[in-house]
Amino acid sequence: MYTKAAEGGHPDAQYRLAWAYDHGELDLLTDKKEALKWYRQAAQRGNVYAQGRLGDAYEHGDYFGLLTDKKEALKWYRQAAQRGHVAAQWRLGVAYEDGDLDLAIDLVAALMWFKKAAQRGNAIAQRRLAGAYEYGELTLAINLEAARTWYQKAAEGGDSLAQHRLFWASYGGTLGLKTDLEAASMWFKKAVNHDSEDEDEDKLARLLRKLQEGYDFSMGAVGVATVVGFYRGGDGRGGGARLIQLGLESDVPLGTAI
Repeated sequence: MYTKAAEGGHPDAQYRLAWAYDHGELDLLTDKKEALKWYRQAAQRGNVYAQGRLGDAYEHGDYFGLLTDKKEALKWYRQAAQRGHVAAQWRLGVAYEDGDLDLAIDLVAALMWFKKAAQRGNAIAQRRLAGAYEYGELTLAINLEAARTWYQKAAEGGDSLAQHRLFWASYGGTLGLKTDLEAASMWFKKAVNHDSEDEDEDKLARLLRKLQEGYDFSMGAVGVATVVGFYRGGDGRGGGARLIQLGLESDVPLGTAI
């Protein structure tokens, strides 16, 4: 059914067939050459998911036997982003901020794409906006209310670093908040329970578990400030947090200077 529709020029069927060849679904054997062929046809007919997939493939190369081609990657990311693909919008935001994909740094353009992705629910873009409002980046003036709003959206979307930032803000009375241990406890538990694949987020999770062992939010802090002091909050970038001197692989007691 998908093959007939794809051969008839239906872009959604072409994308589905590409995905099936890519991942060995629909009783098809994995065939990267066929997958690339159908991704390309779907992308050329306007399928945003295929366009985003080609952008990623050309950016990183090799996966479909392609060589890295930043110009082609940018072309497909841009087409996908303009049609509302949130991951492509976020990727363009990063590219304009960092001068990646052979683009000149353009903070106004970066902000525009981060906002588009954030408004469509991309939690990483939401966190990036929050950091920009918190620290006055991406041409924005510091606005703690806006920072809290975007951290909240990102945290509610499951972003563990945004959850952590709200934990620390609630615990330490930052971001224009008053200390609220009940809210801190809530965000703490969400951040700890979040499945993490990122190394820094793994370190954060282990740190928070140490805090949980040494701190009862209903009783008050004992040595927590010293350990938390080794954590520097998210730097506002999409890449995550900066962690220093945590001593998480040792049995250093809470409150011990490292």
